[in-house]
Amino acid sequence: MKWFDERAAFRTWYVIAMIDFLAAATIGVLLRSMYLVELPFIQFRPWLHGHAHTALLGWLFIGTAVILIHDGGQGRLSRRTSALLWIIQMAVLVMAISFPMQGYGALSIGASLIHVLCSCALLAMVWKASAGWPVSGSRALLRTAI
Repeated sequence: MKWFDERAAFRTWYVIAMIDFLAAATIGVLLRSMYLVELPFIQFRPWLHGHAHTALLGWLFIGTAVILIHDGGQGRLSRRTSALLWIIQMAVLVMAISFPMQGYGALSIGASLIHVLCSCALLAMVWKASAGWPVSGSRALLRTAI
């Protein structure tokens, strides 16, 4: 018996990606409302950086990576892959909180660095997993994108 339900694990990661999308959308609505209502306690640029990093590195990257790893139900979510995804998600959470608080400070840059390093490891796993894909089609496109 498997140590966890793999379908439920993939579903969980899809939900996490959508929560990241919801967080980014909420920050986006807050930033747009600054043109209608005065919000003196919010500095636009740091919140904009938090919004962009949450949207691109949280929702878009995690969602795309999970779809590629899932591979139409053929892919496997190993312990290592799951651990990398959790570290990446925690880095996104730290960026979403630290960018509005300090802008490009030590904490947000450190979280970005952790995200980049873990993303490289995750993309190497996706590269290896795509070995069985059609050479002239999807594998070529994926590897060009990576």
